[in-house]
Amino acid sequence: MFFRRFILNVFVIAHISFNIFSVVINDSSLLNPIDVKSIATPKTIDELQTIVIDANKNKNSISICGMHFSQGGHCATQNGIVINMKELNKIIHIDQEKKEVTVQTGITWGQLQKHLHSYGLAISCMQSYNDFSVGGSLSVNCHGQDIHYPLISTTVKEIKLIMADGSMLTANKNLNSEIFESAIGGYGLIGIIHEVRIQLSNNNLLRKKALEIPTESYPAYFNSHVKNNPAIALHSARLTISEKNLFKNVLIVDYYNTEQTVFSDDMPNHIKQKVINKLFITTQSKPSPLRDLRPYFERNLFEKESEMSRNAAMGSTISGLLSPSSKTTYTLQEYFIPLENFNKFQNELKKYITDSALNVLNITIRYVPKSTDSLLNYTQKDSFGFVLFVNHDTQQNTLDDMKKTTQQLISCALNLGGTYYLPYQLYATEEQLKCAYPQFDKFAQLKNKVDPNHLFTNSFWQKYGKTY
Repeated sequence: MFFRRFILNVFVIAHISFNIFSVVINDSSLLNPIDVKSIATPKTIDELQTIVIDANKNKNSISICGMHFSQGGHCATQNGIVINMKELNKIIHIDQEKKEVTVQTGITWGQLQKHLHSYGLAISCMQSYNDFSVGGSLSVNCHGQDIHYPLISTTVKEIKLIMADGSMLTANKNLNSEIFESAIGGYGLIGIIHEVRIQLSNNNLLRKKALEIPTESYPAYFNSHVKNNPAIALHSARLTISEKNLFKNVLIVDYYNTEQTVFSDDMPNHIKQKVINKLFITTQSKPSPLRDLRPYFERNLFEKESEMSRNAAMGSTISGLLSPSSKTTYTLQEYFIPLENFNKFQNELKKYITDSALNVLNITIRYVPKSTDSLLNYTQKDSFGFVLFVNHDTQQNTLDDMKKTTQQLISCALNLGGTYYLPYQLYATEEQLKCAYPQFDKFAQLKNKVDPNHLFTNSFWQKYGKTY
């Protein structure tokens, strides 16, 4: 009896110790829990460099995270060290004359915006929400609403990195250009971008106007009224998703420039916005009369004509939208389709939504032109990005269906000369990734050159880079 009790006590202690000393990190979907060795939060560049050097000595692996919004395990790897960059958030220099800012990459866009008002300056390119970190945006080479600065890579002047051997390196389009184009959109696999100098814009007063047109007419409208229009600063569109009028119309939202620069803080009330976001999730997650009435409320309330500064127009919060639980979650997908194939893809997408259990809450359209700034560029042609916001349960059969449907949509995009975005669930096959990103081999070769021991890794690299 004593021996049995002793063995039981040892098991209980070991189990408790394991839970104490293991750390689980997850992303905003809560679908990718990963046991990691530790999470380090350096407060200085010297501390960051020391972590890299020590990890090399101890043969540990490193992953980088900002605000955890990538949804495919891009911020961690099993038994690795996660470096959280959030404390490296200093503004180093604002050059009002050149309209440039130099920052540490742990800073969020919202934190940066608060400092730019008094200079009359604003962000040129970022995601739709300002909760993201600058470093996270660089790692995925994000794109936004500005048709003149459509990708963050078009705004980056210079980056500073810590490489796998612990050395410091500066890169731009002329200096260490291979590192520059691989690190932006490189998911933290080339080096740790700890500082960046980016191009800003004037914080002009913008005039918002909304227009609803038939979906089939959108490409022609965009080409004639938006694409080469210097008066439009920001542009986006949303497809109607009600059961009765699925994809019937598209709501276009344009922000027109004025010559008036704003120096005051007119940022949205995030508490109020969080409540609205929660209301959206509650009313839109299931088909209902309120879901069918959404276009009316958007036209006449949320997107009615108004004026605001550029920073305010780009100052929304994602808080309340990504509210996963153990039973249900919210995931994102994105497909980039050449302009001329917009209607072919939206018709195919409509069939998938109609025929499957794909519960899409929102589909936003973004313009993303052909890009060569990043080695892992996702637009080989001028394209429309279809951003899908999807709600589904977390049962395994549903996740299997989501994987199957995602692979089918990726194939559809590829057949139309398009691609898909990498920051989301790792559902694509290796063949699909290499077809969408033909320079992935070159990216992997450069990684092997600058990080031969694969110090920098994550679940994304563990899946798609394992053969290199």
